[in-house]
Amino acid sequence: MARWLHIVLLQIGRDADRISYPYAASGQRSGLVDDVRATLESVRPHAAALACEEGLERIAETLRAGNDARWMSDVYARSESLPDLVYRQAERWRGLR
Repeated sequence: MARWLHIVLLQIGRDADRISYPYAASGQRSGLVDDVRATLESVRPHAAALACEEGLERIAETLRAGNDARWMSDVYARSESLPDLVYRQAERWRGLR
Protein backbone atom coordinates (compact mmCIF):
# COMPACT_ATOMS: atom_id res chain seq x y z
CA MET A 1 0.00 0.00 0.00
CA ALA A 2 2.77 2.46 0.90
CA ARG A 3 4.51 1.92 -2.43
CA TRP A 4 1.23 2.47 -4.28
CA LEU A 5 0.51 5.74 -2.45
CA HIS A 6 4.05 6.94 -3.20
CA ILE A 7 3.59 6.16 -6.91
CA VAL A 8 0.20 7.90 -7.02
CA LEU A 9 1.65 11.07 -5.47
CA LEU A 10 4.55 11.05 -7.93
CA GLN A 11 2.26 10.51 -10.92
CA ILE A 12 -0.11 13.30 -9.91
CA GLY A 13 2.82 15.58 -9.31
CA ARG A 14 2.45 19.22 -8.58
CA ASP A 15 -1.35 19.27 -8.43
CA ALA A 16 -1.80 16.58 -5.75
CA ASP A 17 -2.68 19.16 -3.10
CA ARG A 18 -5.43 20.64 -5.30
CA ILE A 19 -7.30 17.41 -6.07
CA SER A 20 -10.47 16.82 -4.10
CA TYR A 21 -13.51 14.63 -4.59
CA PRO A 22 -16.86 14.02 -2.88
CA TYR A 23 -17.59 11.01 -0.71
CA ALA A 24 -20.68 9.22 -2.01
CA ALA A 25 -22.16 8.55 1.43
CA SER A 26 -21.79 12.04 2.91
CA GLY A 27 -21.37 14.28 -0.12
CA GLN A 28 -18.52 16.08 1.65
CA ARG A 29 -15.38 16.82 -0.31
CA SER A 30 -12.00 15.51 0.74
CA GLY A 31 -8.55 16.25 -0.59
CA LEU A 32 -6.28 13.54 -1.96
CA VAL A 33 -3.35 14.68 0.17
CA ASP A 34 -5.56 14.69 3.29
CA ASP A 35 -6.65 11.12 2.52
CA VAL A 36 -3.06 10.02 2.02
CA ARG A 37 -2.12 11.54 5.41
CA ALA A 38 -5.06 9.79 7.09
CA THR A 39 -4.12 6.50 5.43
CA LEU A 40 -0.52 6.86 6.60
CA GLU A 41 -1.67 7.32 10.18
CA SER A 42 -4.07 4.37 10.03
CA VAL A 43 -1.43 1.96 8.71
CA ARG A 44 1.41 3.22 10.92
CA PRO A 45 0.82 0.60 13.68
CA HIS A 46 0.87 -2.17 11.07
CA ALA A 47 4.07 -0.80 9.54
CA ALA A 48 5.68 -0.76 12.98
CA ALA A 49 4.64 -4.37 13.59
CA LEU A 50 6.18 -5.37 10.25
CA ALA A 51 9.29 -3.17 10.73
CA CYS A 52 8.66 -1.22 7.54
CA GLU A 53 8.19 2.34 8.80
CA GLU A 54 10.81 3.64 6.37
CA GLY A 55 8.40 3.44 3.43
CA LEU A 56 5.77 5.41 5.31
CA GLU A 57 8.35 8.01 6.31
CA ARG A 58 9.36 8.47 2.66
CA ILE A 59 5.73 9.15 1.73
CA ALA A 60 5.32 11.54 4.67
CA GLU A 61 8.49 13.38 3.61
CA THR A 62 7.10 13.71 0.08
CA LEU A 63 3.95 15.27 1.54
CA ARG A 64 6.00 17.69 3.67
CA ALA A 65 8.62 18.70 1.13
CA GLY A 66 6.74 18.31 -2.11
CA ASN A 67 7.58 15.87 -4.85
CA ASP A 68 9.97 16.02 -7.77
CA ALA A 69 7.44 17.75 -10.00
CA ARG A 70 7.12 20.61 -7.52
CA TRP A 71 10.89 20.75 -6.96
CA MET A 72 11.61 20.83 -10.71
CA SER A 73 9.02 23.54 -11.29
CA ASP A 74 10.51 25.68 -8.51
CA VAL A 75 14.08 25.22 -9.80
CA TYR A 76 13.06 26.11 -13.35
CA ALA A 77 11.11 29.16 -12.13
CA ARG A 78 14.25 30.48 -10.41
CA SER A 79 16.75 29.87 -13.21
CA GLU A 80 14.55 29.71 -16.35
CA SER A 81 17.22 27.38 -17.73
CA LEU A 82 16.48 23.83 -18.79
CA PRO A 83 20.20 22.87 -18.80
CA ASP A 84 20.49 24.15 -15.22
CA LEU A 85 17.42 22.14 -14.23
CA VAL A 86 18.88 18.95 -15.76
CA TYR A 87 22.22 19.57 -14.04
CA ARG A 88 20.59 20.13 -10.65
CA GLN A 89 18.37 17.06 -11.08
CA ALA A 90 21.43 14.93 -11.85
CA GLU A 91 23.12 16.26 -8.71
CA ARG A 92 20.03 15.44 -6.71
CA TRP A 93 19.91 11.86 -8.05
CA ARG A 94 23.58 11.44 -7.17
CA GLY A 95 22.86 12.65 -3.63
CA LEU A 96 24.95 15.81 -3.94
CA ARG A 97 22.03 18.15 -3.10
